Amino acid sequence: MAQIIQKYGDKYLPIFKRIHEEREARKANQDLKNIALQVASNMQ
Repeated sequence: MAQIIQKYGDKYLPIFKRIHEEREARKANQDLKNIALQVASNMQ
């Protein structure tokens, strides 16, 4: 997507932004889930 923006301009920036934000949100959720699993594992 970044290459598309580089080649075709800023009109594709909103799409990149949405994809980037979704990716970051999924990563944050996965990180939070991993922390929860670690806490649960340590409590056993």
